[in-house]
Amino acid sequence: MTLTTHGWWIPGSPNFEEERDSPLKMRCGSVHFCKTCKAEAQAYYDRHKKEEPMTEFINHNAPEYTSRPERIEANLLTAENGENLARWTGGVYDPDEGALRYPTIEGTGLARVEDERYIIKDLSTGRFRDMYVSTFEERYQRQGSGDSGDADEYKGMQFESEEDLQAHTQRRSPGRWVL
Repeated sequence: MTLTTHGWWIPGSPNFEEERDSPLKMRCGSVHFCKTCKAEAQAYYDRHKKEEPMTEFINHNAPEYTSRPERIEANLLTAENGENLARWTGGVYDPDEGALRYPTIEGTGLARVEDERYIIKDLSTGRFRDMYVSTFEERYQRQGSGDSGDADEYKGMQFESEEDLQAHTQRRSPGRWVL
């Protein structure tokens, strides 16, 4: 970390948060107001002039990650199932507003029928949240359909048609989705 002789950090120089707030600073106003600090900062810039911005502490070879599968139960909030979802989440449904209020880790969640939201329960934590239909459909796939890894569970079972497989899947695990 580069400091002026008055103890102020020079913007653009490498810094570490624990060292940035030096207790031995002069009350001169830093590089923004003090002539001495400005001159030292300018000298630093002249010595370290580069075509590209300083990137010494940026790891360009960071490893890539993928998210783990997330098992959830999900139901689309409608005017018809609002009361059932309120019982499921431990919340309250107001049919006049078309709004479901349910407990979350942050406090109380609010989902409205007209917003077209799924109410989601994380099966590993038991916590509830809501998500717009468009986002939900991009992220999740119904368990046992398509390329889900859980489709192997049905290998060896004989079904007359794809519809029979879907019906069996829906009877067995209603509302279960997987990321």
